Formats: sequence, C-alpha cells, structure tokens
Amino acid sequence: MKGALIAYIFVFTSSAIVHGQPITYFNDIQGIFRQNCISCHRQNGTAPFALENSEQIIAHKGIIRSVIERGIMPPWRPDPDYTHFLDERILSVSDKQKIIGWIQQGCKPGVPGTNNIVIKSEDKTNTPADLVLKLPFDVKIPASTTDTIVLVEMPYEIDRDTFISSFQFMPVHNSGIHHVFISLMSLDDALYLPEPQEEGQGEFWDGKAFHMRSFSSEHPSIRGGWVPGQAAIAMPGNVGWQLPKKGMLQYQIHYGPSPVSFTSDFELWLTYSKGKVERIAIGQKYGSNTSHALPYPPLVIPPDSIMRFTLNGTIDFDCSIIAISPHMHLLGKSVKAWLLKPSGDTIRLISIKDWDFNQQEYYYTDSLIKGEKGDKLQVEVVMDNTSNNIHNPNKPPKFVSYGPNTRNEMIQFSIYSVPYKKGDEMFRAKRDN
Repeated sequence: MKGALIAYIFVFTSSAIVHGQPITYFNDIQGIFRQNCISCHRQNGTAPFALENSEQIIAHKGIIRSVIERGIMPPWRPDPDYTHFLDERILSVSDKQKIIGWIQQGCKPGVPGTNNIVIKSEDKTNTPADLVLKLPFDVKIPASTTDTIVLVEMPYEIDRDTFISSFQFMPVHNSGIHHVFISLMSLDDALYLPEPQEEGQGEFWDGKAFHMRSFSSEHPSIRGGWVPGQAAIAMPGNVGWQLPKKGMLQYQIHYGPSPVSFTSDFELWLTYSKGKVERIAIGQKYGSNTSHALPYPPLVIPPDSIMRFTLNGTIDFDCSIIAISPHMHLLGKSVKAWLLKPSGDTIRLISIKDWDFNQQEYYYTDSLIKGEKGDKLQVEVVMDNTSNNIHNPNKPPKFVSYGPNTRNEMIQFSIYSVPYKKGDEMFRAKRDN
C-alpha cells in the first residue's frame, strides 16, 4: 500500500507540471539523458539500446518510464551521501518529473538551440577511438560446465611511439564474459612462455586451436581490466600511458560456464592524448590474488550465512588517487573503503550499499585524493550466502571460498594514481577529451 501511495504521489506530481510550461526534448530532456544515460546507452555501448536522440528515446519510452518510476535506472551504485565522483548518474526529483511529464505530454521535440545544456564532464566513451585493435580471428569457446580462461596475444604496429589517455575493452559478443585482464607492452619486452608457470593460468588461443600457455608481462606500458558494466578507463589532464610503436597486446579472458559453444569477438579502443603526457598512470590492486592486503578472515563463506570481511592494505608511496574500483562476485552485498591516516583521521573513498556484479566500473574522484606513504587502506565487505540473495548461484546455498570462477568469491580493490606533486589537492579532475 505504501509503495502504491508513493507511486501515486509521484505520478500526480509529474502530471501537475504538464499544466505549466510545455516540456520539450531540446529544452528539458536532452541534457538529462546526456548527463545520465548515454555513457552506456549509445551506439556500441554496454546497454542493449541507444538513447542518443529523441527518436531512440521515444521508441523506448514505455520501459524508460517504468524503470525511472521504479528507481532502477540510471544505475549508480556509490552512496552520494558518502562521497561524490565525476559523471554521477543520479536523477533528481525534478529530472524524473520532467521525463515523465514529457512522455505524458506526447514527447514534444521543441526547437534545437533553445536549451542551455550543462554537461558535468564530457563522456570519454562517446568520442570515437583513434585506434582500434581488433583480433584477426574470433575466439571459439567450447561448451563447458566449468569456467574457461583463455589467453590471446595480438602484435600490432603503428607509425610511431605515442601516448594515450583512455582505453576501452569492447566486447562484440559479451555473453558469458566474467572479466578480462589487459596488458600492452613493447614487442621487444613481450615474454613468450610456452608452459604455464602456475596451475589455472589458462589456454592460449592462436586462431586455430587451444594450447597451454602462461600469461606474463614484466614491463607493461598499459595494464588494466574489464568487468561487466565497465566503460572506458580514461585519465585527466596530462596523465596517460605510453603506447609503443611496435607492441604486443595480451588478453586473459575469463568466461563463465556455458551449455553451448559460442564465438567471442572483441576490440580494444584507444584514444590518443590531446596534449603532452607528463605523468604516467599507475594501477595497483589490493586483495584476493595479490600480495597486498589479503581478506580477513580468510575468504570462506558457509551456507546460510552473512559474513563481514576486511582488507587492511598500506599505501606504498605518496600518490594522488585518480580512480578506484571495488570488485566482488555474486555473493557481494556491500562495500565501504577509506584511508586511515597515522593521526587517526580518515579520508572517505567509496560506499556501495547494494552491490551488483553486473554494474561495476572505475569511479573517478572529482578532485585528486592525496595518499601518503604509510596510510592504511581499509576496505570492509559484506557477503550474503543465503537464499535471500537473489544473485546466489547456488540453490540451496553451499560453501563458497576464494577462486577465480563465477561461483567462487573474490575481494579486490583497484586504484589508479600518479606520484604526488605539490598542489595536486587543488586539481579539479576532468578527463581528457
């Protein structure tokens, strides 16, 4: 009854503005969708359909109204009462009323150029890539009741050494992809290890068949990853990565179980830096499968239990934090992270109260956060291994422990930063465009 009353009040309020000034696409709606929707809902985006113009929005107006009224879209997991980030996708009450009212009024277009759109920050994912590295073959994944880890290598050559400000993994067929590790290096530094150095490294696909092979790169110029829901990894200002003229691109791709075989096709989109790159982005990972801050207690979740785990890491050097990304699997319920100073002061990083494996991404600080050598990184995680967790892959629940597979669990916290320079705290982050 309470939910019905809230829905009635919302619809009545949104209907009331219909009797005021007419709501039009160009004057009222376009800016809302640009700020909150098209980072995913765009051509070749991660969402199932594009919402880049009024025709596309009108074609999906029914489902748009439904998910807005139910509070499902736009997806934004971080708690804005804890910290704020760039490109927050949060609809205000006024935004929701405008969209619902516009639909109720018949989706009037209005006049182009009459609006005053203010976009919080240009979305890097909407800029066409300067360089697309596409595999010359598709990866054929066999049917399997267990997860499959595939290693793929691709040499490339461009005109000269250069720098990039963003990269994005673009799955053409993303069904079943659990995560991807990406490493790019100079061809001269590429390591060829025909035998796996540790169990479970995966199989190497050469375009014809699978072979056992180890994934290794000692001196990568780029190292990153992709998880479901993630868009481009993009750096601000004069920060970026080196892109060698002759390089080797390596993927470690993790697929979940599939009852049928399928073909997987993907690309890596790279955007050249517009200005001079003076600082190289450094990626660090804490938690499971790393040498930094293993979960405590050990990551074992009995059936029918809700458990709390912590990571307690240490910042290795004075740095300026640009972006952060927590990572768990399907039992994740919530995550909160902060820096603890030797003085006892804390710096908030992120809080996600309602974890969703399918909506993971890097979150960019709207001003650089200073981390000093010796600061403690504290991450608190709650795991739900009960039947009340609708995402629980085991019905009934079973014992779950650490592992790379979808039905295993993992706690990781990733940070992109640069070595600290005086004045970084005053730098207002805006990703390179």
